[in-house]
Amino acid sequence: MSSRQMPRLFVAIAAIAASLALVSIAEAAVDLGRPAPYLTTSGSTCVSVFSCTFFQASDDGTDTYVAPNAGVITSYTVLTGDDFSGINAVGLRVFRPQAAGSWLLAAASASDTTLTAPGGLRVEIPTRVAVQAGDHIGIAVEFDGSTAWRYSTGIAADQVLQVSGVAPVAGTVVTPANLTSFANARVNVRAHLEGDGDGDGFGDSSQDTCPLDPTRQSVPCTPPTITGLRFAPTVFRVQPKGEILRSTRARQGSTINFTLSQPASVQFVVSRKRVGRRNGRKCGPLTRRNRGHNHCVYYEGGHHWNRASLPAGENSLPYSGRYKHGHGSALLKPGRYRLTAVPANAGGGGTDPVAITDFRIVAR
Repeated sequence: MSSRQMPRLFVAIAAIAASLALVSIAEAAVDLGRPAPYLTTSGSTCVSVFSCTFFQASDDGTDTYVAPNAGVITSYTVLTGDDFSGINAVGLRVFRPQAAGSWLLAAASASDTTLTAPGGLRVEIPTRVAVQAGDHIGIAVEFDGSTAWRYSTGIAADQVLQVSGVAPVAGTVVTPANLTSFANARVNVRAHLEGDGDGDGFGDSSQDTCPLDPTRQSVPCTPPTITGLRFAPTVFRVQPKGEILRSTRARQGSTINFTLSQPASVQFVVSRKRVGRRNGRKCGPLTRRNRGHNHCVYYEGGHHWNRASLPAGENSLPYSGRYKHGHGSALLKPGRYRLTAVPANAGGGGTDPVAITDFRIVAR
């Protein structure tokens, strides 16, 4: 077995354990807002999206219209009216509070003109709109009928703002001069917000089957990779006391440094370097029978452990040189060792060692 190999048994253990410890950083999906009650009407028509943009400025916290976290709105729902005599179009709008009572139109979906269902139905419209924590949702409507774009709730905390004189184009900042307030009211919209763990602009629950891989949204996902694996320092004494994975005294213990391409769990396997004798293509321990064979190097399995939920980018983990053994712990003996790291997440993981580095334990 060459110097860049290790026992397949430990590689299998590493890959299986890491794949079982999948990482998920996506926020739970949540619904924002509340559509109008059935057969609610606005009392008037609206045929200009310039003056028919509404958003929820505040609410009582029940079915809130404010995004609790960053993510992607993957659909929104409105209640249709009972009259479809003319134009019926709607678009989702996302407003972000600014200083001095102004609001930034942070995102605007394309207008949907497919509202041809019978009146009094809640129609769900697919979309893909990224939001930040604290954003408020609303709609731009163009209805020649009785569909409600806002409705009364009788709750003092509910306030709707109407934008007038400004086209609903993303990036526009709306000042108080272009806002009309409606108290005790809500906007006729509910939005489905999903997490976006990899920041690719696709909802993790329904739009992205590779939620930890920003380069793909459908399988097969790109598995995580690990680079730059090294100890600092590479030669150290075992830290005999304290937490197993923590170094507190100078020249005792070390730090494992590495970089992950994606959030992942990592299985670490430590094996000890041994000098043996070659028997054909294999390298094994010295015996009476093979003592005349050529010298070779092989690695003997030592211990392994898993670290879950490690973030993408640079990582540093303290390492003491101790490991769990039975109900207690044991110390690595002085000698030369090899560390193999195998990352895995929902995108998968490698079946061969992904990153390898060497280190040495010296006597205390």
